[in-house]
Amino acid sequence: MRNLRTMNWPLVMNATKGIWTVIGPLIGVFVGAYIANRNDRKHWIADRKREEYQKLLSALTEAFGELLQLQNKGVLTMDEFNKVQVQVYNAINNCIVTSDAVITQLDIFKGWAKASTKLKDGGKAEFSDSTAPPRRYSANGYQRH
Repeated sequence: MRNLRTMNWPLVMNATKGIWTVIGPLIGVFVGAYIANRNDRKHWIADRKREEYQKLLSALTEAFGELLQLQNKGVLTMDEFNKVQVQVYNAINNCIVTSDAVITQLDIFKGWAKASTKLKDGGKAEFSDSTAPPRRYSANGYQRH
């Protein structure tokens, strides 16, 4: 084994500098690419969630309007009611990125079925009340319960 005193430290230091000059930027590029990729994925998921929520709210609003219109005209038949129900259930089932929040946490299926049944039974006011989310005021504005 070599004696540490007899090692040529300036030579080792120059070799290390040369190696680090090549490897350092490569490590920086890989770390930067990893961080950028991770952030891009987070933004992509957030964009998909926003799009899915927008489509779901549009489908629910459209169905809400259609059921109210049919009920007001007095032509809300079971076939029409079921047709609208299928449209809503398809919109809910088409949520891929937000499926956990939409189906499990918010329980949109149960809420929609309860509200639409109230409308079918003739309760327009109860339908409107049951489709509006309960809210409370906080320092950050209105938040869902």
